[in-house]
Amino acid sequence: MRAEQGNLMDRIVKETDIKCPKAELEQLKIDGANMESNLQYLKVDLEQQKKGVADQEVNIQQLKAELELQKKDGADKEADIILLREDIQSVKSELELQKKDGADKEADIILLREYIQSVKSELELQKKDGGDKESDIQHIRAEQEHQKKDEADMEANIKLLRADIESVKAELELKKKDGVDKESEIQQLKAELEKQKKYEVENQSLQVDVERQRKLIDGLVNPYNCTMAKVNGINEILISNFSSQPFKVVCDAFTRGGGWSVILKRMDGSVNFYRNWTEYKNGFGDLDGEFFLGLDKIHALTAERKQELLVVLEDFEGEERFETYDSFAIGNEDQQYELHTLGKANGTAGDSLSYHRGKKFSTYDRDNDKHPKNCAMDHNSAWWYGAYHDSQLTGNYGVNNFGKGVNWVSFRGRSYSLKRAVMMIRPSN
Repeated sequence: MRAEQGNLMDRIVKETDIKCPKAELEQLKIDGANMESNLQYLKVDLEQQKKGVADQEVNIQQLKAELELQKKDGADKEADIILLREDIQSVKSELELQKKDGADKEADIILLREYIQSVKSELELQKKDGGDKESDIQHIRAEQEHQKKDEADMEANIKLLRADIESVKAELELKKKDGVDKESEIQQLKAELEKQKKYEVENQSLQVDVERQRKLIDGLVNPYNCTMAKVNGINEILISNFSSQPFKVVCDAFTRGGGWSVILKRMDGSVNFYRNWTEYKNGFGDLDGEFFLGLDKIHALTAERKQELLVVLEDFEGEERFETYDSFAIGNEDQQYELHTLGKANGTAGDSLSYHRGKKFSTYDRDNDKHPKNCAMDHNSAWWYGAYHDSQLTGNYGVNNFGKGVNWVSFRGRSYSLKRAVMMIRPSN
């Protein structure tokens, strides 16, 4: 810039020497001096501007540093915002779970209230029914005593008739000897014999009636199923088509309305369920603990009346599930105790029994399954096996090997042995 200003002055001076007079030269000198002064001012101003630019550069560097800090702080805040959003989403999910759990608990409370009301109503009906049955029993017993008295009277009459016949016979012999009207005496004897036969027929009818009353009383004293049970525990029931003697069953009077006969119970592994065909046919175990009622008795119960099935399950974490089937029946021993009837499933455990519908029962010494191997022997159990199994509540207790334990596939799968398993049946409406 200084070089350009110098060249300008030189040109001005040269041109002035050539063209201008001295006065103009002086004026040009003055102008040049002014320009020099202005140049100094410009230099000072330029230095100030340079200083200002330097200051601005410093400010820019400071701003850049602050911007970097703000970017870093913004990134940290963005990370905090992401974490906060995740926390908010987690809280929302937790609230949704709590709402769902609250709704489930509310539903359970409603069901529990309905169940308690049902139990109260059932207790009232049973109290009333118990009073009526007691009155019926007293009436039947009185009638039976009266019939026994009538029977004794008839027996006495029969003895008298027999004595009369003997007397008639003796008299007939005398008349034969005497040669009197034998035909008339024979007719009289026939009439007496007919009368005796009539009394004997009436006596047989009375005996049939007495037997009927005895069976009726036995049915009241020994109920035909657990629907009459008022408390949980062991009761004796009578199924005349199965046996003339009552047999013991465990009754559940409260679970889901009560009236249940327990046919299988697993709870602690105290009983070995790897048994042969005869043991499963007759039943085994302890009715106060783990047991299997027996295939013959289960068949008799399901053949005598239409039954529904309830399966109650619990894992080792304390979670309980259930599944109901609106019909359940098995065949007799000639039919290999086939699970020929199994109705619609409903509940929380999932349906792991319908696959076994139509399958025959198998034990390690009676292979009725559809697999090349003996499934009962392979799984150390006994069940209504097909080519595989979706459930086996007779498996090894506490053994979590695949397909070896107390399994219900839709609840915990084949590699989890359940803590508790109960199968119960009751007459369906």
